[in-house]
Amino acid sequence: EVVYSDALPQTGAALIHDVSDKLPLSLYLDTGLSGRTGPSALLSIEWMGLPAPPGSTREGSHTADFNTVVVDRMSQPAMPESLDAPRNALLASWKSFEDGTTYVKAVADGQHTERAAYPAGVSKTPVTTYERTVYLSSPFAVDLFRVRGGQSHDWIYHSPAPLESLAGGEWVDYQADAEDYAFVRDAADSLRAAPPQGVYGLVYKPAGEKNLRERVWFIDPVGSQLITGNEGGGSFVIARREMEGDEGDLYAVFHEWSAGGAAPDIEITQLALDPPPNRRGFQAVAFTVRSGSETHIFLSATNPEVTYTADYHNKRIVFQGGLGYIHLQNDAFASMRLLDGANLRYDTHGLNFATPLSVGVA
Repeated sequence: EVVYSDALPQTGAALIHDVSDKLPLSLYLDTGLSGRTGPSALLSIEWMGLPAPPGSTREGSHTADFNTVVVDRMSQPAMPESLDAPRNALLASWKSFEDGTTYVKAVADGQHTERAAYPAGVSKTPVTTYERTVYLSSPFAVDLFRVRGGQSHDWIYHSPAPLESLAGGEWVDYQADAEDYAFVRDAADSLRAAPPQGVYGLVYKPAGEKNLRERVWFIDPVGSQLITGNEGGGSFVIARREMEGDEGDLYAVFHEWSAGGAAPDIEITQLALDPPPNRRGFQAVAFTVRSGSETHIFLSATNPEVTYTADYHNKRIVFQGGLGYIHLQNDAFASMRLLDGANLRYDTHGLNFATPLSVGVA
């Protein structure tokens, strides 16, 4: 049975399903229901291994729970009790394609939404950006989480699968302190940490009925402190970053899943941009994902009026807007998608692709 993606802005949720026959995947994006049954966590997501119909409890179906960014190690304020109080973040943009690919952008920074994840006065430095962009195309997903404000940012990921290895770094023992989260202190006997930088990945052991293996890749030019530990039969990871002033932060994450034996070889490369964004890539990011004969190029920027250029294999890319995607097959142009008012030119065969595709949700 095919279950299509649903945007539910009035109730505060998005149920995103990929209907392809490769590896059907789904996620639940919380844009206002957080706080009903647990911690308030606007823009948190739960990954699900199989499509779940709208309205399901999702119990037992998720493959990763409560994946979000926490500012200054503080919980978000509780959901308001009054039905008349602002309750939802903004589901800013939405697009589903015929092949099952789905794109969504949600914002909860208090400037463009009725309910902020971290309203004024909660943190020492005002949180002026808190937004998440997800592009799901089985068997992979691109997850871009931008946050500006506060002094520390924690990207937290819980998985029912044990962590197998860290590609691009080495673990050492970690000692929890009084300021760590309770779930970190509870895992004291299994805690490890690493300070990777650049492109690195978390490799999980196969799990679930379909024996799915997940790898989570970071494009992280400045570096993070990773903290991991065992949790039940699974594990958690925190990617912690300390801010120097109000520089803004981008968690650029690439998820991929595979079934059965060894995961396919993959190569991820960050592309240099002109003009250069800040050192964390907050304003703009571009990276390529190469696997076998296929190459995927992703570009994202915050200011649609700034034109960025990048080079890939002696081809010039000119980009503006929210998200651009180029698919290459054997290094030849195969397809392109432009979202959130994006304009993109990939200099090959003299063609200029600059037709935006965007859908707003009121």
